[in-house]
Amino acid sequence: MSSYSDEWLLSMTCAADGLDHLVTAEAMAVGQVARTGVYGALCGAQVLSTSMMTPPGKRCRDCRAIFTATPSPPSQRSDVVWACRVWRHVLSAAKAPTARRPGSPPPG
Repeated sequence: MSSYSDEWLLSMTCAADGLDHLVTAEAMAVGQVARTGVYGALCGAQVLSTSMMTPPGKRCRDCRAIFTATPSPPSQRSDVVWACRVWRHVLSAAKAPTARRPGSPPPG
């Protein structure tokens, strides 16, 4: 089994199964070069990516099992996955319409 401790991992929701899979930076690069929008996940699934504005789906059990079985410092694992989730949250918050009362002036 290869080690994912030194690789960047990206959390990506699949449009086909709705699960949130883990994709390596290498698999991401291969998918980008192919220009298909399909990326290979740790579990072997071919992930048809949803918009990065889509909230994360339920975590893929197989990706998680492979990832947690790979020895690496716990802080590194959680930091990478956490950073991906934070980035998705920031993007969705930036695009979310702000709620206003009818007749109130626009913010700013």
